[in-house]
Amino acid sequence: MAKRRSVAARVLASYVAVLLAFALTAVWSVASERRAAHEAELLRSGYVPLKFSVDRALDAQNLVSAELNHITEARNPSDARSWIETERRVRPKTFAEMRAVAHGFAPADDARARSLSSELVQGANEIERYLQADGERFARLFEALGGGDSDTAERTQNELVSYEVEGARRIRDLRDKVDREMDDLVSAARVRERWSIGVLAALSLLTLLVGIGVSLYARRVLRPLAAVTDRAKAVARGDLAPRKVVATPDEIGEVLLQCAIYCGVPAANRAFAIAQTVIEQETA
Repeated sequence: MAKRRSVAARVLASYVAVLLAFALTAVWSVASERRAAHEAELLRSGYVPLKFSVDRALDAQNLVSAELNHITEARNPSDARSWIETERRVRPKTFAEMRAVAHGFAPADDARARSLSSELVQGANEIERYLQADGERFARLFEALGGGDSDTAERTQNELVSYEVEGARRIRDLRDKVDREMDDLVSAARVRERWSIGVLAALSLLTLLVGIGVSLYARRVLRPLAAVTDRAKAVARGDLAPRKVVATPDEIGEVLLQCAIYCGVPAANRAFAIAQTVIEQETA
């Protein structure tokens, strides 16, 4: 005998199918939102402060280069010297700030950000060591300016300008690296956004299709209830004539079967009574 499947179990299974489709859509949506929030936070608290710290180091370096370009032509070279010495004393602080931001912005679960952080820290250390080596040239420049040796001053100035411009170029390379990483992050986020929208649309369509399928299935499962209702109305009117029974493996099919048996009992009793009468007449 086939195992009976209850209507409640079949409807529950249909509901679970819809729920699973909806849960899949919801989980994917939440995962996409969390990823987007993570990237936005990485940009806000990581890449943007890092870019600003590199820009400040570059601005300080450009200021030194600008002062150097005009120091031999300045009416009061001592003022330019004061500017340059002040900027050279501040410069280590800008590199220290850059290293601190680079150390702190990379999350533990982002290998690419950690790699960028290491590269920036290493690059900042190398550039700082490179720029610290210009102290002897500046001493010669200031000495030549103080002694009125214009030829030596101009020659040393040209050397220092080339040296400081190279330092600015290296800092600019660090900034460009940060810009490329930010552009890559934004581009990847846009690609994931388009892909996520497509996946969510597909999952939403799947949920809709599952819902429609479950609705049609539930309608098919509950369709025999109409036959039960019609049979009950017929019995209430006194119509006990046997009818064709559409058997289903659930409670509804069992009710229809019991109704058919119940309605067939009076007809069977009348048939037995007629048969008994005929037998009695023949044996009399």
